[in-house]
Amino acid sequence: TITVNPNVTPAFAPVAAICSGATLAPLPTTSTNGINGVWSPALNNTTTTTYTFTPDAGQCATTATLTITVNPILSPVINCGVSTTSSVSFNWAAVSGATGYTVSYQINSAAPVNVGSVGNVLTYQVTGLTGGDNVTITVTPTGGAGTCFAAASATCTASACTPPTANIN
Repeated sequence: TITVNPNVTPAFAPVAAICSGATLAPLPTTSTNGINGVWSPALNNTTTTTYTFTPDAGQCATTATLTITVNPILSPVINCGVSTTSSVSFNWAAVSGATGYTVSYQINSAAPVNVGSVGNVLTYQVTGLTGGDNVTITVTPTGGAGTCFAAASATCTASACTPPTANIN
């Protein structure tokens, strides 16, 4: 009598998606159905990767795969807009998945001003400046469940002088 045992496919709980660079816990070396083995390739927390579990010899088990999704970190690219002696405008392109933005700014080395949520607006103007003031703005995307956002900053300078006007008679 020859007994042929069926191959068992190792089973694993799915791993939730992470943001690029986040810590990844080591993958279990024993499946939920009791198969021991090793994973390859090495864990990578910067790109979506499919890992292969190879059972130890003598277990009548097949290989299994597990994909861990790594989401990129998205942040706005901020540009200086119109600058006058009393104001500076900033603008940025929409960030994929964002449903709004929060803004804060700092004039020269003064205390930061937290504006808070500006909704889905893609511009912001800082007023009450003096010519030559440096304004640093920080814009953070918000919303979009499952997406990874990071703040971005840019510095722009209020125009140093009022453009001359000519009176012609």
